[in-house]
Amino acid sequence: LDQRDEDAYFNDINSINDCYHYQITFPNSKHSSEVTNKVEEFEFNECQTLEQIKIFQNRYPQSKLDIATKLDDFSFASCKTIDDYKQYIITFSKHKEQAFNIIEEMQFKECNNRESLINFISDHPFGKYKTKALAMLDDIDYTNCQSLKDFEQYLIKYPYGTHVKEAKLIIAEEKLW
Repeated sequence: LDQRDEDAYFNDINSINDCYHYQITFPNSKHSSEVTNKVEEFEFNECQTLEQIKIFQNRYPQSKLDIATKLDDFSFASCKTIDDYKQYIITFSKHKEQAFNIIEEMQFKECNNRESLINFISDHPFGKYKTKALAMLDDIDYTNCQSLKDFEQYLIKYPYGTHVKEAKLIIAEEKLW
């Protein structure tokens, strides 16, 4: 094989298998360091999970490829729980805002009583779900009204609440008796 064949073969490398075949065919190639870099790049691009990128990082500790971004992406994608997202926020940054939003949504979905709604609103005073949480709190407080005083307190607390008309009607009816 002459020099042109080696260069042409090198220029036609499109896969990791091409690299390995090239290295076998041209063991003392003038392109050996470039082929080694191509192998590293192909292996990097084949990483599709957090575990694979960690293995790659251990294999190529001096890699100049953007391992940090891939670690960040895969770490974010692997989050399942609120604690996972909180740990992600501590460790990484690329998807931090999205992680905060997901945590807020997950916490909102866990709200199932008055206390949890109050805590949620306290933790997320400007959050995306604040209005929904307040509406749920309005419903709970109205549903818990049993006496004339309860309905009057409801109106004081929720002057523009969802159940203002009903509460006023109940109060008016009670006063008639």
